Amino acid sequence: MSGNKRLEIKNIQQTLPSTAAPAAAEATPRLFDFADLVKLRVLGLMDVTLRGASVPDENFDRRVRTSETEINGMAYGIADTLGAVDGPMTFDLALQKFRGRDNECLFGMFGRTQPHLGSNRVAKYLHEQFPRSFTESLSKSLDKSGPSQTEDVPESLRTTFLGLNKSLYEFLATKGYNDNSGRKLSTISMSGPVGNELKSGASAIVIYIVDRPQAKMMYVANVGDMLAVVSQSNGGFAPVSIKHDPFERSEIVRIRAAEGWVSPKGMVNEEEDLSRNFGLYHLLPAVNARPDIHPHLLSDLDEFVIVGNRGLWNYVSFRTAVDIARLNREDPMKAAQMLRDYAMSYGADGNTVIMVIAVGDLFPGGGRSRNPQDDNPYAYAPIRRHGPRPERDRLLRMLDESVTPPNGLLALVFTDIRNSTSLWEKNVGMPLAMRAHNELLRRQARLIGGYEVKTEGDSFMMAFQTLPAALLWCFKVQTELLDADWPMEILESEEGAEITDSTGNVVARGLSVRMGIHWGKPVCAEDPTTHRMDYFGPMVNRSARIMSQALGGQIMVSSDVVREIERMKEQLDNNHPSYNQFQTLRRMGIEIAYVGERSLKGLEAPEALSLVLPTALFGRLETPTSPAPAPSSRIQFSVNQLMELSMLTVRLEALATSRVFKPHPRRRSFPANPSTEPPAADDNNPIIWRGDPDVVVPNIKSEPTDQDLMMLLDHITGRIENALSSLQIRSMMQSSTSLGPPPRLEDIDPLALAQALRIVQGFMSPITRGVRVS
Repeated sequence: MSGNKRLEIKNIQQTLPSTAAPAAAEATPRLFDFADLVKLRVLGLMDVTLRGASVPDENFDRRVRTSETEINGMAYGIADTLGAVDGPMTFDLALQKFRGRDNECLFGMFGRTQPHLGSNRVAKYLHEQFPRSFTESLSKSLDKSGPSQTEDVPESLRTTFLGLNKSLYEFLATKGYNDNSGRKLSTISMSGPVGNELKSGASAIVIYIVDRPQAKMMYVANVGDMLAVVSQSNGGFAPVSIKHDPFERSEIVRIRAAEGWVSPKGMVNEEEDLSRNFGLYHLLPAVNARPDIHPHLLSDLDEFVIVGNRGLWNYVSFRTAVDIARLNREDPMKAAQMLRDYAMSYGADGNTVIMVIAVGDLFPGGGRSRNPQDDNPYAYAPIRRHGPRPERDRLLRMLDESVTPPNGLLALVFTDIRNSTSLWEKNVGMPLAMRAHNELLRRQARLIGGYEVKTEGDSFMMAFQTLPAALLWCFKVQTELLDADWPMEILESEEGAEITDSTGNVVARGLSVRMGIHWGKPVCAEDPTTHRMDYFGPMVNRSARIMSQALGGQIMVSSDVVREIERMKEQLDNNHPSYNQFQTLRRMGIEIAYVGERSLKGLEAPEALSLVLPTALFGRLETPTSPAPAPSSRIQFSVNQLMELSMLTVRLEALATSRVFKPHPRRRSFPANPSTEPPAADDNNPIIWRGDPDVVVPNIKSEPTDQDLMMLLDHITGRIENALSSLQIRSMMQSSTSLGPPPRLEDIDPLALAQALRIVQGFMSPITRGVRVS
């Protein structure tokens, strides 16, 4: 019911005839008051003036929203669905003027998507207690040593998360339940209602925004699978949270150090698929509530923040979510509803909750006040509808439609893939790579405001009304090509191998695209077959020839483009329609390298050419320092990975002898007399096998050759096969003797014993198969 400025519910009993009132009053249910709807689970009354009905109380089984859709000047929207769940599993938080300050606000989300006994009670407790606990932590974190008192926000968030996890345990153990006699439970066990709630968990994400004149800061802290992403007006996005997946290498190391383990299914101790969470006290410390904290300096490039739980991010990628929400950037409520519906259409059946916060409203001219539909033909990203959509790609349909065909003075861009003919002939990953290439170029054209004139093979011809739009499109495409999801066959080829510059930055990866830009006035005419604008004349020929002079990954420009760039640096002010795009280019860095005069095919006069690249990619002009991998290499592995595989081998070999291998504990310092070192607590346990792993792990060189690595990998593989064979034999022997006590040696038939030995030899590897057994 959100958005109803005046909502009035009348008492149905008052409208009945007076003669039928007594009988009808008893038969008519009380449906005129929200408080009488006992099965009401979620009630949205945002921006609602309510008359004639009371708002029911909120509890752990009911969520009632009565906040406004504008928080501290930022438009705010939320959408959710219970799905197959009978009640809310996730509780959201939106507080304006946090701590009574006009420049602070707090957003949060606590809970889980699927039901678990007591999980809604856990989520409700966190929802109620977090603002108070965070306020106390901020007050205690004042740094009084400096000239002005400042608050350590990241440390306050960390202590709040950990402190809440502790107080949640006390709440569930001592205050969560009473027995039938009314007395509080005094004993704690992992069985019964209290124990089941102690085994329950909840993810959480909190966004704290501080609007200061000198800087607008956003702090994001999360545990579990609730994530947030920031959409930017240049078409990009920035994740500001981390999903705590037990399969992450850093999380695996931490879980093992806490005496936990990760199953092949990616679950901690075969119980929980998240490595950080509130609750789950029976898995402490392997699973804890220490958050990841991301400070983010807000700028005028930031549009909105999307926050969601697993019900969204399991079905929608960050890029797709940003594209969907951008369709309704003017109304965050509609954007959140579109994201919810999209996730449901792809199978989300749990308690899905989605927030959209328009942080761009904090900046003058940003957020909803931006007007891309300017009548000026040179306006920033002029989005105008122009006939039916020619493409059928579902991702492109989520973006704004193509701009109207530019005319007059404009920028033409030609692109081409380096060595594409050779790749099509010998690389089976080229079809998938071309699909990723085309989608990337078209997506950036929609976001920035480019007109796709035509494509020929793997080449694109683009037209831009302004030069900053053309440069920004080229910069964004070249940057995002490094992060594209290329097929493995492309990355293993010589043309698509990863290359780094002298500083270690990646400057090439995947398909290499060369570009050429020219600024001028071509001849414009509509194609009679496709009914799309086409361009002709000497300018088009010169643009194509300029592109042919570029190498893979380079952007070659004419002297007219360089002069226009220098003119804009001196004369462009904040009233110019292209000012926003040019400021984005300034942030990326515009590096110009003069190439010299080149004779272009079919043109008499030579052209003075220059290379233009963003600062992050200017290392492409250097000689690559990292060699390309061999084309035959299928898997890239390092010395550290082989060491970890060797340790796995030692553990398997220990299990084959019914023991558990544990390395010697790390000492903070080496004692003068090793004999005085106190023994470990389990040194006397015959099952524990302690020792130095370096004794049985192969000695690997710091810079081994490929042949050395392959030989070591073959050696380690053989040891693993032998250990697994021994474990299989032991398992078979245990299953065969599980029906009774093991037989005595003198009772075994010699012929049967010989046959068993032959079976054992059959399981052994070819290296030991010929060893005589006596």
